[in-house]
Amino acid sequence: MGHYFTHVYSAPSDFGTVKKDAGFYRLIIGALGVRPGEMVHVGDHPEFDYRAARCLGVRAYHLNRSNGAAGRDTIHNLVELISLLVDP
Repeated sequence: MGHYFTHVYSAPSDFGTVKKDAGFYRLIIGALGVRPGEMVHVGDHPEFDYRAARCLGVRAYHLNRSNGAAGRDTIHNLVELISLLVDP
């Protein structure tokens, strides 16, 4: 799956933080030198992984492995992500 991505970041490992707010995503956008819509983010927290990124225009997906409630941008596994990236 790694060949689909140019960079993969971890908030705690790469930035020493677990707080992912709009400022965190601005740091990543700046580090990558891209526009928000050119970046994809996937995470399991609806607020910090999904809404905080989406508010900046990042292509964000909420990873809900429990097959519970599904929103517009909810995926249940990373295989679903591949189809979204290959055929958006």
